[in-house]
Amino acid sequence: AHARKLGVKVPQELSVAGFADLPEAAVVIPGLTTVRQDPQAIGRRAAQVLLRRIAGASDGDRFEMIQLTPDLAIRESTGPVPA
Repeated sequence: AHARKLGVKVPQELSVAGFADLPEAAVVIPGLTTVRQDPQAIGRRAAQVLLRRIAGASDGDRFEMIQLTPDLAIRESTGPVPA
């Protein structure tokens, strides 16, 4: 059920956050706070790893951790913790 239908006030009583920062997040009311990723950077990095493995320049069995720093798009759906 929607918070509004339950009488819960966003963000005064409930903070809501999403992930991926879809275009709709900025136009809903209240605007949805979301974690924003860079899909081009993710694809570019994945292609680099794949090309290295195809070329034999990487041990394909070795685990490789790749971290890309996301951004937080803060909008009206989140607020401070009530006192």
